Amino acid sequence: MENPDFRMLLADRLYALTAQGAPLDDAVAQARLRDITAELAPAMVAESARWGDVRTETPITPDDWAAARADVLAQMDGNGAKPAPWPETRASMPYRTRPSSTTRTRS
Repeated sequence: MENPDFRMLLADRLYALTAQGAPLDDAVAQARLRDITAELAPAMVAESARWGDVRTETPITPDDWAAARADVLAQMDGNGAKPAPWPETRASMPYRTRPSSTTRTRS
């Protein structure tokens, strides 16, 4: 992380991936999770019937699956606006204010 060009390249890529409409944008990532879990939902009914009471006294139901999915979706809110979580990059990366559109500018 000593190289300023590398830090800028990494910062640009992080912004590009989390910009509005990009793969790690909150709405895009949440929609992707909804699509994946919608495809798995029928299997969750069968798995709940098969394994729902193995680990807990109260059987796990499809409603528990839906609640867990909703919890994950809620945790995803605002993630794209957060800076990189790695301490070594936080201290040394040239963070800028996130552009409001997908257009990026160098500062």
